[in-house]
Amino acid sequence: MAGQIIKIYTRVAEKISTSGIADLAQTDQMMAVAEVYQTNIGKVKLTCASVGDSR
Repeated sequence: MAGQIIKIYTRVAEKISTSGIADLAQTDQMMAVAEVYQTNIGKVKLTCASVGDSR
């Protein structure tokens, strides 16, 4: 299995949580859904790169 750990739910010696042990993802290519202000929509292009966080 290849990928990156996104979130760890269960640590060593803990009972496995209802969310499982961890979230894994292949992060070499990802898709995002974003809200953009109408005044900024002209700045968005199909191939725009973005930087974000998981908040």
